Amino acid sequence: MVGSVGAVVVDASLVVARLLPEKHSAKAGALLARSVADNVRLIGSPLLPIEVANALFQRLRRGDLAEADVAAAFSEFDAFGILPEPVADLHAHAFAFSRQHRLPNVYDCVYVVLAQREGAEL
Repeated sequence: MVGSVGAVVVDASLVVARLLPEKHSAKAGALLARSVADNVRLIGSPLLPIEVANALFQRLRRGDLAEADVAAAFSEFDAFGILPEPVADLHAHAFAFSRQHRLPNVYDCVYVVLAQREGAEL
């Protein structure tokens, strides 16, 4: 399915699953690799680097990662080429989407609204 689209909005959970050993790491890695091989544009929200950094920080703080692991993860993340997409009023539209659909937070709605605006797969 990824090969049939021009862009995919990538959320932090996918990136973290690819960077760190998790239950869905193999699937996350395959999806990102296929996207790159198919020249699919990978889009992130302006929050993506912060969310990835926070996930790495939490793992470091708990003792699940060493400093060297964090540095390697940041380097790998940068190599993915996922650039945050600046979109005017994205926060306001995500807020409205969250309220309209009675969702528990705005964070995840940022990715949904971004995918809608970009005509991209999420």
